[in-house]
Amino acid sequence: MKITILGTGTSQGVPVIGCNCDTCTSPWKQDKRTRSSIVITKGDFSLLIDTSPDLRAQFLINDITDIDAVLYTHEHNDHVVGFDDLRPITLFLNKNVEVYGEKRVLDDIIRKYQYIFNKSYPGALVAIPTEITEDSNIQVGPFLVKPIRVIHGNLPILGYRIDNFAYITDAKQIAHKEMEKLKNLDVLILNALKHSSHSTHLSLEEANAIVEELKPKQTYYTHIGHQMGRHFTINATLPSNIQLAVDNQTIELA
Repeated sequence: MKITILGTGTSQGVPVIGCNCDTCTSPWKQDKRTRSSIVITKGDFSLLIDTSPDLRAQFLINDITDIDAVLYTHEHNDHVVGFDDLRPITLFLNKNVEVYGEKRVLDDIIRKYQYIFNKSYPGALVAIPTEITEDSNIQVGPFLVKPIRVIHGNLPILGYRIDNFAYITDAKQIAHKEMEKLKNLDVLILNALKHSSHSTHLSLEEANAIVEELKPKQTYYTHIGHQMGRHFTINATLPSNIQLAVDNQTIELA
């Protein structure tokens, strides 16, 4: 199983338009953070989590030309509005794409992209929506996907566990029973926005506390704001088993 981290940034990305802070003016590519999304591949099956506004560029950079299914964490724009960028894939390959999410999320996507779900619309990709809940383990191609309920401010959203890997983004709180589902991980990708507290996202300190409780073998932080600081500076303060992720990073899991 290969995980490609397409983007590691927040809703504004890094650099933020008009910002002259130390991170936004960094010359290093590790400090350029597009909006958060990942692709997981096994054999010839590719599973995408979220469709960021930067999806087209992310696919071109990583030479991604096929997607079989999409899991959605929630309906906020920075996780959804790249959906239309799947159309070239499905048109060239003459295929549909499976789309999984909670009813609230799918309803919002269908409302935004009615033509994508309409077979009569010229040039549309025909997405096949499937509703899921926090309690519904689902088989998506070769992957057994276990939803994880997390709280994003006041909004209940989903993270996902697949085998011994888990992806959690935009979390602020994770209940004890959901934490139990995240034990014995080889790799955890978890959001960490910045150093100071935020009302809807984990801070670096809060993310570190979750990692200390779960003890995954390796953790990568994502959904990183420009306030966090430069990549090399922050990673130098973290243990080797906890690091900031970078765009276009790949992780191989047995």
